[in-house]
Amino acid sequence: MSATMEENSGFRLLQAQRARKAAEEDAQRLAVRVAQLQKEKDKSEKRITETRKRATVIHAYRRRNEESKQFKEALVKEREAEVSAQAKVLQETKAEASKRREESIKALEEAKREISRRAKEEREANERYLDEQKILDRKAAMEAKDEVKRQQTEQQQRLAMMKQKQMESTRDNYEQRLQREYEAQQEKEKDLQRMSKLELDLIEQLQQKQEEQKRAYEELETALLGGGGGTAKLGKSTKGGGVTAGGKSKGGAATEPGEEDVQKAFAAIDTEGTGTIPTEHLSDLMGALGITLDATQLKEAAEQLDAGKNGKVSYGEFVMWWNG
Repeated sequence: MSATMEENSGFRLLQAQRARKAAEEDAQRLAVRVAQLQKEKDKSEKRITETRKRATVIHAYRRRNEESKQFKEALVKEREAEVSAQAKVLQETKAEASKRREESIKALEEAKREISRRAKEEREANERYLDEQKILDRKAAMEAKDEVKRQQTEQQQRLAMMKQKQMESTRDNYEQRLQREYEAQQEKEKDLQRMSKLELDLIEQLQQKQEEQKRAYEELETALLGGGGGTAKLGKSTKGGGVTAGGKSKGGAATEPGEEDVQKAFAAIDTEGTGTIPTEHLSDLMGALGITLDATQLKEAAEQLDAGKNGKVSYGEFVMWWNG
C-alpha cells in the first residue's frame, strides 16, 4: 500500500514538472512573438512617417509648379494685351493721319474753288463796269454832239485811253493776284508733302519700336524658358501618339528646328507683324518647320495653343508649346 502511494506521488510530481516545463516553453514562445510584433509595429510607424513626409514634399513641389505655371500664363496674357494695345494705337494713328490728309485735300480744293469764284466775280464786275461806262460814253457823246465835235472826239479818245489803261491795270492786277494764289497753292502742296513724309516716317519708327518691343519680349520668354530647370511643360503630346510639343515624331530621331527657324517660319505667316496668326494657318506653320500633322493631331494642337478660343495663336504661346 505504501509503495503504491509512493508511485502515485512520483507520477504526480513528474506530471507537475512536465506541466511547468511546457508552461515555461509557452511563455518563451509568447515572449518571442510579442517582441516580433513590437518590431513590426515600429516598422509600420516608421513607414507611415516616411510616407507622410514624401506626400508633404510632393504637395509642395506640385504647388511650386502650379505657381510657376500661373506666373507664365499671366506674363503671356500681359504681353498679348500690350501688343494688342500698340496695334490698336497704330491703327488709330493711321486712321487719324488719313483723315488729316483728306481734310487737307478738301481744304485745298475748297481754296481753288474760292479763287475761281472770286476771279469770276471780278471778271463779271469789270464787264459790268465797262458796259456801264460805254452807256455813259454814248450818252455824253449824244449830248455833246451838237455842241462841240472836237470835244466829243477828244473825250472819246481820252475815254478810249482810260478804258485801255483800266483794262490793262485790271488785267495786271488779276494776273498778279492769280500768280500769288498759285504760289500760295504750291507752297501748301509742298507743306502737305512734307507732312505726309513726316507721317510715314513716324509710322515707320512706331513699327520699328513695336518690333524692338516684340524682340525684347522674345528675349524675356527665352530667359524664362531657359533659366529654370524645373519649369512646368506647357505643351502636351497629342492623342494618337503623333506629335509632341517639340515637334518630334515618336520613334523618330529627326533634327528639331532651332528657335531662329521657328521665328522665321512664324514671321513668314504673320505678314502684318501683329505677333499672332489664325489657328487655320497652324498647319502651314508646322509644315514650314518640317512637321506633318493629321487632322486629329492638328485639332488637338490648336486646342492647346488657342486656350482663349479666339481663333488666334500668339508667338509666345507657340514658342512655349514648341519648347515644351
